[in-house]
Amino acid sequence: MYQRILTPLDGSAYAEAALPVAARIAQASHGTVVLLHVLSSPRELLPYVLPMMEPSTLTADVEAASAYLEAASGRADLAEVTTITEVRSGLAGSTILDVAAQQKADLVVLAAHAHTGLARWAPGKVAEHVEHHGATPVLSLTDADALPAEGKPAQGLALLDGTEEAEAAIAPAIQLLEALSGPEHASATLRLAWIGAFAPDAPSHHPADDNVALYLRAVEERLHSEASANWPFTVTSEVIAEQDLPQAVAELASQKQATFLALAPHGKRGYPLHTSADFDVRLRGATALPLLIVPRNAARVNA
Repeated sequence: MYQRILTPLDGSAYAEAALPVAARIAQASHGTVVLLHVLSSPRELLPYVLPMMEPSTLTADVEAASAYLEAASGRADLAEVTTITEVRSGLAGSTILDVAAQQKADLVVLAAHAHTGLARWAPGKVAEHVEHHGATPVLSLTDADALPAEGKPAQGLALLDGTEEAEAAIAPAIQLLEALSGPEHASATLRLAWIGAFAPDAPSHHPADDNVALYLRAVEERLHSEASANWPFTVTSEVIAEQDLPQAVAELASQKQATFLALAPHGKRGYPLHTSADFDVRLRGATALPLLIVPRNAARVNA
């Protein structure tokens, strides 16, 4: 399970909504939550602003940020969790990635993409940078309350498009499911959703359908064989063959009462999860469920 969870905070209540989720994941593994505040200026002004700042001003900002993080670490939901606080200066996105690497974080939990998330760091852009340019899986929240209460069944929906790169989302999804299942090991389900492209004019049944079924069955069997006897989670699969894939995924997630969606955008052109297709951006427009995004660099690190 995840042992070191990085949670960036910008001083807003919206960003702090990620704290109970980070705490819950850390409690499951007796892990550590790293709280980070970045003192950041607008990108185009940063090279000019920092050299001209009075040392006393920067010191006061650092002290205020440190006090803020110390107060955050004292929250009731973090009472039984080991916490570390970090205050850095720089560009928010790249600084978050630097700290994630230095702290050896295996998960970043942040609130983003709701126009107010990480508002003081340019809404959406920082989270997008962290999600796609780092080497650490990112749990991106638009509604922290979407996660089930402790002891309740959890369901992850992992999106596959037939590439090995897309399968990189599976292992992080299983780790998150295990953390959410709690110490009582509540039942959990990993649902594999095939979103590979189908020809618009293809007949209702053609050889590709059989290949997809064989592929999904093989992945299911592999995951069942790897499952721990102490935590026998369920694996099922679905096929989505719609023109509007993000909307179809959102509807399936709602129908199956999914807890979160997991995906690994990659660099293979011609597939739905290719990074230039902005699949995750369109998916956010269709659902408020948390997204577990596994960046391409994370797949390379774990290969």
